[in-house]
Amino acid sequence: NLVSEVGARWWYVLPDWPPNDYDYAPGLKENKLRKVNPERFNVEPEFDNHGLKKVCEVDHYPGIFQDIKGKLYDLRPLDSCPSINNLRKKDVKELQKLAREAIEKQLKILVPE
Repeated sequence: NLVSEVGARWWYVLPDWPPNDYDYAPGLKENKLRKVNPERFNVEPEFDNHGLKKVCEVDHYPGIFQDIKGKLYDLRPLDSCPSINNLRKKDVKELQKLAREAIEKQLKILVPE
């Protein structure tokens, strides 16, 4: 239950995810992809001279890229994702602290003084 409480309010107590400064270049390279600016997406060739497929980062979803056929590539760091599985790895005391802080912060927003 603590995991669910924190999972429903993680953004109040955990760092932004994905991290704003995360480097997606290794994931792009590993998947043989190249990031193209949205303004150039329709004029760039599907594959470049190195065989890298063009993708564009999806607006408002950092780390998720889409190719010309609509296939999505999720290159966000899953090891730091505020998922139920990752939250289950935390000990009970930490979860209690996070849940308490998250609920307090949420209440401050919902019920201003």
